[in-house]
Amino acid sequence: FNLFREKKIRKNEEKFWQWFEENETRLFDFQKNRELIFNEIGQQLNTVHDNLTFEIGAKIKDGKRDFVLSADGIKAAIPVVESLYDKASKLKRWNIIKYRPRLGSPCDITMNGKEIKGEDVYFRLFIEKNLVKY
Repeated sequence: FNLFREKKIRKNEEKFWQWFEENETRLFDFQKNRELIFNEIGQQLNTVHDNLTFEIGAKIKDGKRDFVLSADGIKAAIPVVESLYDKASKLKRWNIIKYRPRLGSPCDITMNGKEIKGEDVYFRLFIEKNLVKY
């Protein structure tokens, strides 16, 4: 049963990238109809795996956009992200990225004239009697 499911996923991965290439121009200019385009991408990704998600970045200086594939933190979808990424077509206007890149350092907060820098904030978790304490 798993072998059949994996074959179906692989076939749907190929179909996804074929669809992506065929619609590349519309997808690249998604702002013209953002909701429709994002719904279409989501539907296409769901044919590969229900838990896949994506992000599209702003145009960057080399005229490309980032297309980020994500498992959205769901372990069962991680191998699918890996496989889908490996099957990605080489597209001139897209950087295909697996997993959401870490964003910069946490933001700084200023309140009542006091500033707390994000890099100065730390925490630890302790497990005590099957409870997590911080």
